[in-house]
Amino acid sequence: MEIPRQDFTQKLPMVKAAIDECDFMAIDTELSGLHRPGTGKRIETRDYRYNEYKEATDRFLIIQFGLCTFKWDAPSGRYIAKPFNFNIFPTSFAGGRSQPNRVFSVQAQAFDFLAKQAFDFNKWIYQGIPYMNLDDEKKFVTEKRKMLNDEMPDIPVDDKDRPFLEDARKKINTWLESKNNKPKDNEGINIAATNGYLRRLIYQEVRNNFEGLTAEGRQGYIRVIRFSKEQQLKRNKEREEQFENDRDKAIGFRKVIDWISESKKPLVGHNMLLDMCHVIGQFIQPLPDTKEEFKTLATKLFPIMIDTKHIAISAPEIEKIVTGATDLENLRFETSRQAFENPRVDMDWEFPRYIEQKAHEAGYDAYMTGTAFIKMVSYLDSQRNPEEIVHVVEDAAVELEKEIQQEETITESNGGWDIEPDDDVDPNWTIDDDEIYNYGSTWVRLLEENGAPIPLIASIANKAALVRSAYHYFDFAQEEQGIIKQSNTFVVHLNQQALLENDVALKVLSAIGQYIVEPMDENSSLVVYERALADKDTIKQRLIDELKKNTASYIPVDSIIDYRK
Repeated sequence: MEIPRQDFTQKLPMVKAAIDECDFMAIDTELSGLHRPGTGKRIETRDYRYNEYKEATDRFLIIQFGLCTFKWDAPSGRYIAKPFNFNIFPTSFAGGRSQPNRVFSVQAQAFDFLAKQAFDFNKWIYQGIPYMNLDDEKKFVTEKRKMLNDEMPDIPVDDKDRPFLEDARKKINTWLESKNNKPKDNEGINIAATNGYLRRLIYQEVRNNFEGLTAEGRQGYIRVIRFSKEQQLKRNKEREEQFENDRDKAIGFRKVIDWISESKKPLVGHNMLLDMCHVIGQFIQPLPDTKEEFKTLATKLFPIMIDTKHIAISAPEIEKIVTGATDLENLRFETSRQAFENPRVDMDWEFPRYIEQKAHEAGYDAYMTGTAFIKMVSYLDSQRNPEEIVHVVEDAAVELEKEIQQEETITESNGGWDIEPDDDVDPNWTIDDDEIYNYGSTWVRLLEENGAPIPLIASIANKAALVRSAYHYFDFAQEEQGIIKQSNTFVVHLNQQALLENDVALKVLSAIGQYIVEPMDENSSLVVYERALADKDTIKQRLIDELKKNTASYIPVDSIIDYRK
């Protein structure tokens, strides 16, 4: 379901209901650009990668956001998917006064790719939904509260506008004198004001010099009016309601992100580290300076994040049968094979947009991501906990046998014919809402009763796939442990700070080729070369010999393949 700006407020309850009822959600984003042009490096440190993504969130925007919720439906024996597609554009909803004037970059290659996928750029601009992050909202509330409480600071009066102000003051005084300085409730006078500056001067003049009167903005003029106490209370209430309405509109799409966060339900993405950086940096707050602070913030907002690419490349059971690429489209194809037939996933009948494939539209990609996730998890569960799956299947078989026996008993007792008279038969018996076809697939348990992930989910949660790295994954929850055991990786038994401050040691390392240094623990560092110019044992021995010769001390070195703590 695509939700344009003009339908956003009306459709929000449907989005909230889908989030509240679902078992898990999947997301996907389309961006105005990815990151700065590559440095040519084949491998990067985790800090470098995080800083690269942090910079990308400052420069580029999410221009389309896909959300798909998945709910288990026991009567039909399947998961029901509800995919939503939102175009996101930082427009204003009220003449430019309620949204920051955002400046962002566009990457030609990214837009070229989207154009080839038939992305509708006009729809993005004209129907894109605005948003505010938390800082924007605070500023918005502060400014609006000042206006509501008539606490706006005075502005200077230009000499050229003094005649206008004097004339307005004279009109108000003349009107008051005609009413003996006591106009009746709801009486007023209109002062023409052709621009925002002149209107502001009238507000300021009435606030400062005419006690008991109120200035109200109208189309093309300001009405100076006297309210009764009852009228003033009613006006204050209406203004408060208008303020809350404006605030909701200004928050815009962030409301959806807030609901996803508040649900604390599993959130699934594909290759999702960059997505999560953008979601947090764009809709919540600017990203922290360090990856450690980012991890704390991310897991506070989204405590169960699951990356389908990480599952595909890290689970041995999946690797055995998913032999092709692990991009989303191929993963969706691979998980449509017979090994992944459980559980069945169908689109909700109110969401027909993706009956036909729309790859690279964020809503459809979110649907593909969530479908691949639940099928892979179901397969992993069947491989790792076969006794539980057998138990579920046996229970289903027993129930089916009971139903068959019951039907046979009824049939045998009446000769196979309905014993009721024809005129008592309901003519609508063929459209009984209670009769639902059951597809027979089985529910996949993701969480314990207390909301914590089951062991299988805990083993894959909060880990996002990494490429060009010393590690298999980025761990949102703790320090990364999944070091890639390859022949170009070595453990130098000197902590990172000591190693990086040792110019002689760095010169020795550089003589072998380009490398990166990652901290391993307080006593050792990980040195990863872009290219291994010799076998691991040769490089290891050369490093040991050269370090000893040039630093006058023995610094142990191990190949990560052979390393044991």
